Amino acid sequence: MNPRSIFLTIMLVVAAGWLCAGCGDPEGAAQNEAIKINEISLGEMPTSVLAESGIVSPDSSRIAYIAKRGEKMYVSVNGKNGIEYDKVSDLAFSLDSKHVAYVAQRGNKDILVLDGKEKAEYDGIARDTLIFSPDSKRIAYGARRGKKWLVGVSGKDGPKYDGIGGGSIVFSPDSERIAYTARRGGKYLTVVDGKEEMECDGIGAGTLIFSPDSKQVAYTAKHEKKWRVVIDGQKDAEYDGIGNPIFSPDSMHSAYVAMREGKCVVVVDGKEKAEYDNFAAPGIIFSPDSKHTAYAANRGQKRMLVIDDKEEAEHEDIAEKTITFSPDSKRIAYIAAYGKKCAVIIDGKKGAEYNIISVASMVFSPDSKHFAYVAWHGDKQVVVVDSKEGAEYDGIVLGYPIFSPDSKQVAYVAVNNKKLLMVANEKRGKEYDALVNVSLVFSPDSKHLVYMAKKGEKNTIVVNGKEVAQYDWHIQGSHIVFDAPNRFHTLMGRGREVMLVKVEINE
Repeated sequence: MNPRSIFLTIMLVVAAGWLCAGCGDPEGAAQNEAIKINEISLGEMPTSVLAESGIVSPDSSRIAYIAKRGEKMYVSVNGKNGIEYDKVSDLAFSLDSKHVAYVAQRGNKDILVLDGKEKAEYDGIARDTLIFSPDSKRIAYGARRGKKWLVGVSGKDGPKYDGIGGGSIVFSPDSERIAYTARRGGKYLTVVDGKEEMECDGIGAGTLIFSPDSKQVAYTAKHEKKWRVVIDGQKDAEYDGIGNPIFSPDSMHSAYVAMREGKCVVVVDGKEKAEYDNFAAPGIIFSPDSKHTAYAANRGQKRMLVIDDKEEAEHEDIAEKTITFSPDSKRIAYIAAYGKKCAVIIDGKKGAEYNIISVASMVFSPDSKHFAYVAWHGDKQVVVVDSKEGAEYDGIVLGYPIFSPDSKQVAYVAVNNKKLLMVANEKRGKEYDALVNVSLVFSPDSKHLVYMAKKGEKNTIVVNGKEVAQYDWHIQGSHIVFDAPNRFHTLMGRGREVMLVKVEINE
């Protein structure tokens, strides 16, 4: 099997070179820079790698994959092969990239393997349940002994139940606590730090959460035909239906939207605030500083923006999932409908009308002073920054525009005549056949812009407009990661060899 078919990312995107503002001419300045490249071999990709089994660590410095040797399977991490088993699955890196875990099968037993060592053996380990704690020191999973199910944490068994809620295992942000849902007979319950909470007739899928400070636990519970939110064992009022509860970033407040007799009810800190005919997803949101709430709701045929319980504006419609607070919480933006057109409303001021505005493209700069999005002019697309339109293109690639960390620069990838180019501060760069992994990355000090582009059959690393190195393929899932303002790394391939590529920009 060709390794390119496993790890090579080919995207219909192209990038172009550009040097950040204040650095002079892109091409000339880039050529004067000294680029030091260090390639560290991580071994060759075996021909027996299982398709789509490869994973990359969060810091893009390690690669792991499952391979076969005869009828057996094994895991290889950075070229080092592990023990052979009958079957291997659920390969996962810890969040700090230092640990690798997977489920191995030997005979009729499932084994948790962590960093190459067998930690625990079970009659079964539920697939897709391995989860590392945020600090990467613990790993949890659903497992079976006989006919009973339990949650194991780093090889230590929890209490046994008739079932464990799929995808319900969650660690607290500080990694000290763990919670999950379980079933005993026909009843359901939440288990928090090994202690059972009340039994109920159902628990809302995906509703079990910890507060950001890790001190509170919330979920939705069903009692007969009614639903209620439960926070730290305390039950809120009953409703016909309830959306997912959320906590404010400072953990001081909770909120959710409930249904009662066909009406939507806003509930904040257990108190009903208002009632509407309908709600726009995702419901109520908190500002980053936790001081404000916002949502879009319907009363009759009109949809209104509600901020801090006050109905601020009324529109024909407000697009779902568009209400956005600035990082400093002082500004708010959203998309509103005007007949067959739509416009961005920011700080209460209406922008230009367009046929379509990309919800996913809306972004504030880190300093909250600038705002950008992608809009359609007929069959052309433009990037709009602070109400000013850029050049028209055949398309703007999803995931853009982006701001530099210092908020002074804007970059995006555009499609032009089936080619793609990187555009920075409206300066067009060189065209390429594709941009690998949609990889535009600013350095932490905003002085450098790096990306990976596909040119012919080669994958090229581009630094400040200069092509500095070429490789046969790029490892899917690997990203450009800056280790310092002038140093970054990524994973690339040449022939069958996988390499950790470290690049230093010497100014």
